[in-house]
Amino acid sequence: MPQQEEQLLEHVKVLATADGRAMGTAGHSRARKYICAILKHLQLKPYIDESFEIIQRTATEELINVVAVAPGRHPDRKPILVGAHYDTFGSLPGADDNAAAVSIVLEIGRSLAYLPAYCDLVLALFDNEEFGYLARASMGSTRFYEDVCERPVRCAFIMDLVGHDAAVPNLEQLMFVKGMESSPTWAALLRNTEPSEGLS
Repeated sequence: MPQQEEQLLEHVKVLATADGRAMGTAGHSRARKYICAILKHLQLKPYIDESFEIIQRTATEELINVVAVAPGRHPDRKPILVGAHYDTFGSLPGADDNAAAVSIVLEIGRSLAYLPAYCDLVLALFDNEEFGYLARASMGSTRFYEDVCERPVRCAFIMDLVGHDAAVPNLEQLMFVKGMESSPTWAALLRNTEPSEGLS
């Protein structure tokens, strides 16, 4: 197994524990500390101040987004945001929802620490996104965008349910992409990067 695949699997194993990552639980806190430790090890920059953790309070909840920046070669250009939520619904391990996506974000950070992209990449791990918080103003991604986001972003890629088993014959390798209507160039870009086999 190639080294990056091994590292992705290791992240998932650490994050997807039997006690889950629901807000306010020990599993939630443990996952956040692990994510912060990886970002620090990669020597990425905190998005604001000195900490990767951005604590935000609403009328009823305290949420902690974890956000880093992988500096690019042209920091004056608008950054790209790559994100995923790290909390789970209840005590589910959440390997596919959403430890796999968190692992991909971390490994993107590892790659960019050694080979910077054209522009800065904001790596955002959102809190408070699971069932019960959907479409609420207290969602971590909403609070980050409305209260914290300092610079307009070029675009955002938000990953969820990566590796989720689509139990539909002939659709096992389906990649589902939402938001294609936001730019007329998305469809062509996606098709141009499509592997020759393995995805539907």
